Amino acid sequence: MEKIEINHEEAKSYNKSGLAKDKLRDYKGAIEYYTGAIELNPGYAEAYYNRSIAKFESTDYPGSFEDYTKTENINPKIIDDALVACNKAIICNLNDVQAYFHRAYAKTRSKDHVGAIADYSKAIEANPKDAQAYFDRYKAKVRHTRGMGSEFIDDLNMTIELSPEYILPYICRGHHKYSMVEDYAGAVEDYSKAITLDPEEKHAYYYRGKAKHKQFDYAGAVEDYTKTIELDPKYKEAYSDRGLAKHELEDYTGAIEDYTTALEIDPRYKDAYNNRAFAKEALEDYAGAIENYTKAIESADPNYSLDKEFLAIAYLGRGRNKGSLGDYVGAVEDTNKTIASHEYELYAEAYFVRGLAKTELGRKKEAAEDLTKAGELGIAVAYEAIKGMQL
Repeated sequence: MEKIEINHEEAKSYNKSGLAKDKLRDYKGAIEYYTGAIELNPGYAEAYYNRSIAKFESTDYPGSFEDYTKTENINPKIIDDALVACNKAIICNLNDVQAYFHRAYAKTRSKDHVGAIADYSKAIEANPKDAQAYFDRYKAKVRHTRGMGSEFIDDLNMTIELSPEYILPYICRGHHKYSMVEDYAGAVEDYSKAITLDPEEKHAYYYRGKAKHKQFDYAGAVEDYTKTIELDPKYKEAYSDRGLAKHELEDYTGAIEDYTTALEIDPRYKDAYNNRAFAKEALEDYAGAIENYTKAIESADPNYSLDKEFLAIAYLGRGRNKGSLGDYVGAVEDTNKTIASHEYELYAEAYFVRGLAKTELGRKKEAAEDLTKAGELGIAVAYEAIKGMQL
């Protein structure tokens, strides 16, 4: 859209056209008109507010928040007036669906997710055939619980039933099937439907690839990740996950290439360091594996709760490779950290690796204790290692 000289009346015309697009739920078109209004009048608070709503509806939440903040900075009264107008409209007409929508949006921005859910529910009571109301209530529930509860699926099902050409609900339902109930075949089906509706939807390809990976269809996963990358060459997660699928197909060199590309995009992408280390280990490049596990450890935050398991895995991997290179003291030090992390699912291997390292260091009593523990946790060969020691 070409920028023309500032003209307040022209800006109002663009804003009005955006509102018309909004009513048709053509949010992309609405955003274009609101952007045009803002280009004509950079201080047009109402256009920023309207664009924030359109971006919110199209799930561009960072963009929505940015425009909402801009509105507050220019003229916070716009937001207050909008909320008052919604309240008045609802008082005058309890079936004013649009007023409930706008009030729910304002409540969402102020993090009153319970209030937003209540308003979307009122909108549904006023118009039980409004697909958008079901979908927005679903999103509000997700924000309120910070997860995807099984009870939310009904809102997605209703959205799809009422608006079968709407892409995002299929993707969200695919996420639910993937994450909540491990229905990977069902997730593939929903992502495939989204792709049928929009063959350029990169996220649908990416998540379908992840679901195929869970079904052990590694070749199919590689195809979907490759399509994602064709659509967005900077999609670092697609490179990293394609590397994982290639690893399963024993294409370790190809996996390393993908992890390397992911790291070129984001040099602090710690998962890619961990994954590249594992691939190098498969190629018996133990020094290279140690280097990458070290990078992974340096990229993680030990004070961040979600990084604790990651660090435990990285220390275990580095310890395992140090043992392969004869650095048994280093192997013991690293596996100590894994065991101290209390990530119990890693204990069996950690005790086993530490037991083998202690054996080489001549600490046979301690080694026997570690190997016995590893055997009790399910590593049968640990008992064979004990028999091989001369106590």
